[in-house]
Amino acid sequence: MKIPVKLITLVFLAICSMPSNAICESNSCWDVKIENLYVTAQSNIIVTTSGDESVLPCSGTDGKYVTLNTEHKNSDYIYSTLLVARTADKSVQIVVYPGSEGCIIDRIEYGKYFN
Repeated sequence: MKIPVKLITLVFLAICSMPSNAICESNSCWDVKIENLYVTAQSNIIVTTSGDESVLPCSGTDGKYVTLNTEHKNSDYIYSTLLVARTADKSVQIVVYPGSEGCIIDRIEYGKYFN
């Protein structure tokens, strides 16, 4: 039995376009895609992801986002990495400070293990 090329192509495209396995638990979200970045007048950057931030141990965001405080020592590097991940449509791991008001980002990880 000969399998049609169109069928093979459709199966391949379906597998390649499967959603990521975004997981949020403890104080981090991993294998998440950056969906939106908002810069506020209060010197914060609001980050929404493909994960479920509502399970993170922080408050003040209604579980809808995490916050990058631009007064953080490495905020420029973190923001640059977030922009690269967003532009390249790659996954990251985001770690927040447990118990923080606004779900403040502590660090992010970006690399071959998250893509």
